[in-house]
Amino acid sequence: MKKLNVLVSLLLVVSLLFALSPEKAYATEKVPIYKVYAVNYGYTPEYPAPFLMYLADASRNCPMDWAFWVIKGNGRVILMDTGCNEKLAKKWGLQNYERSDKALSNKLHIKPEEVTDIFITHMHWDHVGNCKLDYFPNATIWMQKTELEFAAGEAGQNPWAQVAIQEDDVLRMVKYNWEGRLKLIDGTQELYPGIKCYLFPRTHTFGSQAISVNTKSGTVVLGQDLVYRFENIDKMIPIGTGLDLYECYKTLVTLTEIASSKRLIVPGHDPAVYERWTTPGKGVAEIK
Repeated sequence: MKKLNVLVSLLLVVSLLFALSPEKAYATEKVPIYKVYAVNYGYTPEYPAPFLMYLADASRNCPMDWAFWVIKGNGRVILMDTGCNEKLAKKWGLQNYERSDKALSNKLHIKPEEVTDIFITHMHWDHVGNCKLDYFPNATIWMQKTELEFAAGEAGQNPWAQVAIQEDDVLRMVKYNWEGRLKLIDGTQELYPGIKCYLFPRTHTFGSQAISVNTKSGTVVLGQDLVYRFENIDKMIPIGTGLDLYECYKTLVTLTEIASSKRLIVPGHDPAVYERWTTPGKGVAEIK
């Protein structure tokens, strides 16, 4: 009986030490809960399916949504990407185009000066075209270091890269870097409590990233061009515009491991986003 009492006492001491350990305290610390919104800024009724899904029927076209994303909570208003400028919206035939700072104000009633951060997933024209601190004067910009290195380096000597990367966008980001308004991310890391970026090199671009966000519904993953449509993730079909097909497939696998469920992996260009998440409506969908 005495040995049993000693054993019980030891177990209680161990349990108490575990409960008081820094690791345990950190594990039970409350993580902020954010709200996540898709905000539409344009629409294309037909876009070639092979660009969106590997080996898709060449005769098939898909409707194309053009959106940026808003992460709100814990005292921050964060944009993920900023859409394209008016010149390229006309060139590529976007319908119902609205500049991102105006769409933010008109559709979510958030003033552009309230934006604290801008996460750029990659340097393509439709994601960084409106990333201008004239529009968002109080924002800090975040981007993967490898993405800026390629855009400011090899892309300038590569006509293929210049189809999607614009010189003025690159020069603007380099300027912001020199001014200390751009933070370079080196790989996968937590940017704020409950918000984490994941680097997926040599997928859609040399330094593409996805963002995970802690929400009331669980971990939401914003896949952007790593996942064009729900079909990519539902059928595990890599995108059709990847640098490395196998890396694009592995990225889909990893995203399913990060998200609380496949349902919470959000594609970057699928109009069905506003059908799956119908509120508040009128070109805005809260992901929940």
